[in-house]
Amino acid sequence: MSPPPASSADTASLRSAWRRGLTPPPDLDVVQWAERYRRLSKESSNGGRFIASRVEVARGPMLWATEPGVSKITLMACTQLLKTTCIENIAGRFIHVEPCPILGVFPKDDAAETFSKDRLAPMIRDTRVLRDLFGDAKSRDSGATLTHTLIVQDW
Repeated sequence: MSPPPASSADTASLRSAWRRGLTPPPDLDVVQWAERYRRLSKESSNGGRFIASRVEVARGPMLWATEPGVSKITLMACTQLLKTTCIENIAGRFIHVEPCPILGVFPKDDAAETFSKDRLAPMIRDTRVLRDLFGDAKSRDSGATLTHTLIVQDW
């Protein structure tokens, strides 16, 4: 038995999806990505759009992350100054624009869990392009945990 003929809506949807697949990802450094896409959560003291000039000291390290030849970035900074912002924006940019393995290493399991709950999950929830990739928290794979997230996405 042959399949039913495709409707014009199905054909248009297929064409649209095909064109999106042919469109290369945006060529953005971390600062450009963060200012275009990143939304700070309501839990943040500066909720809303990310503005790099509010954390100007983080601009350099964020730019280094996409600089050719850079394989390691070492930061020495005061507490609550720039490290988490850099990590979040670098991870967000690579998750969205250049998907690749990302390993976060924390001194203890509870530190990884705290980062996942308090920083990463709100960033994904409030940044539309990341939420589109991960899906809603309620609909995520039941095997995903706070410290192990599986993204099933073909690139």
